[in-house]
Amino acid sequence: MNRYPLWKIRRDCWWLWFIGLVYTLPNLFGEAPAVQVSSGKATVRLDSTTLTAVEAALAANQIKPDGVNGSDNSTSNANIRVRLPRHPTRNCA
Repeated sequence: MNRYPLWKIRRDCWWLWFIGLVYTLPNLFGEAPAVQVSSGKATVRLDSTTLTAVEAALAANQIKPDGVNGSDNSTSNANIRVRLPRHPTRNCA
């Protein structure tokens, strides 16, 4: 009688458990409402004036962000990330 080796059954169970864990991880961490401002073209860079304009637009709409980050990498365009609070004002952005 042919039997499937026990070490292969254990290996397959281990991989199924690992894949299940990977698919479950996004559910363990909650949502973080945010808006990212980036350039649509590779030649256009975002600078501090764009960051100031984003902050002014938020202030004009009376939205108080949890954080405004501007990251600037020499290899890519700058990105401006605005993290919003978890209440209905996030729909105004």
